[in-house]
Amino acid sequence: MIRVVLPHHLRNLAATGREVDLDVPERATLTAAIDAIVDLDRQAALAALERRPPAERPELYGGGHAAERVCDVVSAYTPTR
Repeated sequence: MIRVVLPHHLRNLAATGREVDLDVPERATLTAAIDAIVDLDRQAALAALERRPPAERPELYGGGHAAERVCDVVSAYTPTR
């Protein structure tokens, strides 16, 4: 068992207090602490890395055109000169 003091942004993400007690089964390293915080199942994570990605994947983040769409929206609300 180790006690970790979390920085403000991680406290908000974890919705927890300033300090957390972690059950770290192995040597207390940064990796072991992070794994305990996010409740990482190391074997499941490694198995997921071995799986092939699906042939068809959804288009994420605007398909590479998000910045153009943002500019279009901003220019729609910007008075012309």
